[in-house]
Amino acid sequence: MSWRRVFTEILDVFGKPNRKFYDFLGTCATDEKEKAELKHFLEKDGKQDLKGLIGESVTYGELLLRYPSALPQLEYLLEAIPAIKPRLYSIASSMAEVNNTVELCIILNDW
Repeated sequence: MSWRRVFTEILDVFGKPNRKFYDFLGTCATDEKEKAELKHFLEKDGKQDLKGLIGESVTYGELLLRYPSALPQLEYLLEAIPAIKPRLYSIASSMAEVNNTVELCIILNDW
C-alpha cells in the first residue's frame, strides 16, 4: 500500500487530534522550540492555548505540518491517528433555501 493511499483513504488526517496526540508529537519532535510548545499545550498554563487550537479545528495533518521536526514513523502514526469513519449521508439542503427542513443525500452501497 502506498503512503498516498494511507493518508488519503485510511487515516483521518482531517480529524481533530486529542491531547494524547499533542503528547505523542512532543515526544517525536527534535526541535527544542517545537517540543516546548507541544509540551506547553499539556500543562496547566497552556490549557487556554490548547482550547484555542481545538476551537480553530486544527487537524492531525495541520499539526504535522506545523511541527515539521516531529517525524513519527508510519507504524506509530497508524496507532496515533484513527481510521477514516464511513460517511453514511450528506446534508443536501441549505438553511438559506429551505427553512426548518433538512434534506439528506443517501446512497445504498451494495458492494
